Amino acid sequence: MNRSMKALISIIIGMVLLVAIYITFSNGKDDYEIYQKTMQYETKDTESGKVIYKERVIDQGIISTSHYLILAVECTITGMLIALIIFTEGYKKTIKETFNVELRIGVYLLVVLIIKISLQAPLYIVLKNDIDQKVSVRNLLKIKGDSEGQTIYNSNIDLSQYKDTNISIKQGGEYTITGEFTNTILVDSVDPVVLNLDNVTINNQYSGVAIKNERDNQLTINLINGTTNTFISNGEGVNETQGTIVSNGDLLINGDGQLNIDNNQLSGYAINCSSKVEILSGIISIDALNTGIKQENKEKSINIKGGTLYVLAENDAILTNQPVEIERGVVFVQTIRNSNGEFNYNIKDGTFIVINSQYVKPVSKDKTTPTLIFNLNEEDYIDENKIITLTDANQNAIVSFLTKAEARQIIISSKNINLNEYVSLFKDG
Repeated sequence: MNRSMKALISIIIGMVLLVAIYITFSNGKDDYEIYQKTMQYETKDTESGKVIYKERVIDQGIISTSHYLILAVECTITGMLIALIIFTEGYKKTIKETFNVELRIGVYLLVVLIIKISLQAPLYIVLKNDIDQKVSVRNLLKIKGDSEGQTIYNSNIDLSQYKDTNISIKQGGEYTITGEFTNTILVDSVDPVVLNLDNVTINNQYSGVAIKNERDNQLTINLINGTTNTFISNGEGVNETQGTIVSNGDLLINGDGQLNIDNNQLSGYAINCSSKVEILSGIISIDALNTGIKQENKEKSINIKGGTLYVLAENDAILTNQPVEIERGVVFVQTIRNSNGEFNYNIKDGTFIVINSQYVKPVSKDKTTPTLIFNLNEEDYIDENKIITLTDANQNAIVSFLTKAEARQIIISSKNINLNEYVSLFKDG
């Protein structure tokens, strides 16, 4: 191989290495930034601020560093040996015999380039592998938390099409929703949003949030006639995000369908609202391991203007600073324990039944709504799944309901009660 041919080979190899270095450096730099961002996202939850997977990230970082350093050394040695073999014609000549003074400069530059590409290539390969792993973890966190997820623009949403991500609604308007889902519907619109529920089932095993209204706009949940919609929360939320339905703005529920909320969070809420809660119609059934409805905005209240509301809670059925306003409909709340939660209520019409909430009391401005309070002796406690009926003097039923847990105290407010007549309370009909 003559000198001209060797020089040409050196130039070609140098150009190839320069192109490879440019591509590798560009991609490696971008991926390194992604890698850093992913590391930061993975180690800190956006809602709670708590560090998660910290040990795993540090361990992976150490492994990644050692891997690309070892590979860099191996690639550098290999590259230098290849160059040596080419230019010494298989060790037939020494390097000094092979190269003249002019070519030595090119060889040195070539060795530098080989070292550079040897360092960049394994770095890129290792980072790329780590990025794939981190992205899968990041996606898992999106499912677990309240991250934005996929933005939806279609007004007809089939939740069954979105298996591995939250969905985000960013435009005001009316949306019809159907299907089964295991994540969170995020409402992030400055304008009011109406969600028409058509036999929707959301079973969130991660954050536990089925629907979250992130802004202070009004969110309306409309229960389409004849439908049964079910929200189940099994995952533990954090701080203010705990709840099956979480709303920063007014929450309005109406329609002629049914909504069942089963909240199994140890310190969560079936409904957690920072503003007004208003129920116009429909059947809403709540079963909460901790608290049924939380609304503690001192300037807002819970208004029941129709429909039927059932709340069964381990601790407090309702947490609120303002009296619950009942204009129409039926409200049945029961706590399994003797709740210490205190709330008052104003009833204008309809029926309000409270079981085992000893600090709940009527403060009705309308004094025409009679209220009866039954404090039962221990031997008279009524077991769960018993039908309780309140009758008038003629044995006509005024109200009848089923206990969801042992009953120790019963409060009944209804305009159908005549305090001037004899009334009776029966169990099992």
